[in-house]
This record gives sequence, C-alpha cells and structure tokens, in this order.
Amino acid sequence: MSAQTISEDGNEHLRLLFQHTPGFMCVLRGRQHIFELANDAYYQLIGHRQILGSALADALPEVIEQGYLDKLDHVFATGEPFIGRALPIQLQCVLDGPLTQCYIDLIYQPIRASSGQISGIFVQGHDVTEAHNLAQDISYQAAHDSLTGLYNRREFDKKSHELDRFSGTHALLYMDLDHFKIINDRGGHDAGDALLRKVAAILKQHVRHTDLLARLGGDEFALILRDCSETDAIELAHTLRSKIRDIPFFWNERRYSVTLSVGLVGFGTLQFLPFSEALSLADIACFLAKEKGRDRVQVSHADDLEITERQRDM
Repeated sequence: MSAQTISEDGNEHLRLLFQHTPGFMCVLRGRQHIFELANDAYYQLIGHRQILGSALADALPEVIEQGYLDKLDHVFATGEPFIGRALPIQLQCVLDGPLTQCYIDLIYQPIRASSGQISGIFVQGHDVTEAHNLAQDISYQAAHDSLTGLYNRREFDKKSHELDRFSGTHALLYMDLDHFKIINDRGGHDAGDALLRKVAAILKQHVRHTDLLARLGGDEFALILRDCSETDAIELAHTLRSKIRDIPFFWNERRYSVTLSVGLVGFGTLQFLPFSEALSLADIACFLAKEKGRDRVQVSHADDLEITERQRDM
C-alpha cells in the first residue's frame, strides 16, 4: 500500500469522525465568520439550513441580537477562547419554523495560520437542552408544593431567613382554613385537594411578585409581605379573608362554606424581631383567631400579653 493511499485513508477517517461526532462542530473562516465545515450534529441543531460558504450573520440571523456574533468577534480580535455552559439560545431548529429555546455548552477556539495570525474559529459544543430542562424541573419540584404550585415549607424557610440580612419591616401572615377537616371527611381527599387549589389560586391573585407565598402543609399557608406596613398588611389580610369566604365551593352537589383565620405579625431589623420568632408569634395569633370565632385577623406584637400567655401555656 502506497504512502498516498495511507494518507487518503487517514483523511477519510478523520472526515467521518468529524462528520459523525455526537457534539456539534463547525469551522468559521475570516472576520465575517464564513462557514467552511459543519458536521451532522451542527446541521441538526440549526434545522439543516444550507450554510457552507455563507457568513454566520446571513445564515443564522437570529443569533446576532442574542450576542453570539459579538462573542465570535471578540475571540477573533483577541485570540482568547470563549467557554460557556448551558447558554440559552433561540434557534430555528426546523427549516422555516419558529424559534426554539435551546441550551448549549459551547467553545469558540481561535484558529491560527502559520504566520500566527488568527484566520478563523473552531466551534464545538453539545446541545444540553434536555438535561438543562430536567435539572430545572427537579429544582422546581424540590422547592414547590406539588398540589398548589406554591413554595413548600422547606423553600419558604430558606428564603424567609434571608430577609434577616436586609434592613426594613416586613409582615408575616399565617393563614389556616376553618373547618377544612369537615370538607376532607365528607367529600374525601379529592374535595380537599380541589379546595386547596382554589384557595392557592385566589391567594396568588392578590400578592406582589416580591412577596413570598407558601403552603406549609395541610390547610396552612404563609405569606411574607416585603417592606410592608402593618396597616397595609392588615388591609390585605382582610381582603384575603373576604375573598376566601366568597368561594362558591360545591362538591357532590353540596355547598360548603369556606373561611380563613389569619395571624399577623410584623418583623425585620427595624422591629428587632427575627423571622424565626415572627413565625412562632404568627402561628399563635392564628390559633387565637380560631379560638375567638374563626374568620378573623389576629394581629400580634412581641409585647402582646395575650400572645405571651398563650406561648407560656403551649
């Protein structure tokens, strides 16, 4: 076998290796980033568009506003490689189709000519969209209640304690549905679950994006109002109580009345009250609201004798 034949076999092997490697690859030449080579994975990522001989800005116009052309220009100008992990990018993955949200691991590596000057860029990476979305789903499930979609107790505790580091006054509402056990016992858990979803939906409609709403478990909910005065917090508590009372809840052709008891306490650095103590006071205040007839708001203060006596009893 001649040396020329061996060389041709080796080149063919390298070409097949490049073409069929699992990660996407392409070679861009010159300052205009002209497509010189691209493998099957790259074609699949971009919807099998005809790109060879075209400038990247013309072949993939959607990436310009997303900053990827700027990244290529920087690598070509400086010779510094670019490495990114799980980068968000919108691509036309189907020919003439809509843009699809993808996530990619990406490397831009400068190609140097024999003179040392940069002549192009070698692009390689992996489409990690599926793995990224799976990780996001797992993270969401770990932080949220599966029934209502609200934060769960673990995430609520985590985010709430972070407020202790910031100055300001916040309000905590500890909320408990009245007579929920009756609905659960008579209608079954399906009825209870349906009611909890309705309640969660109403609560979400009346909170700001900066507030923190969670289902702590069973029929107990908690809401933190950031940078909120006691007056505004009391007003919102009564609004929520009224909205819950107006729920037209029917199950098996039977109507059930739904009411809400709320314990409210202010906390924060200006109140000299950490979250952990505020949660305990709000819980006790909610208990007192139930004792006093339910469907009411009980406001608690650190020097409240009624709350102090209840703490001692407990």
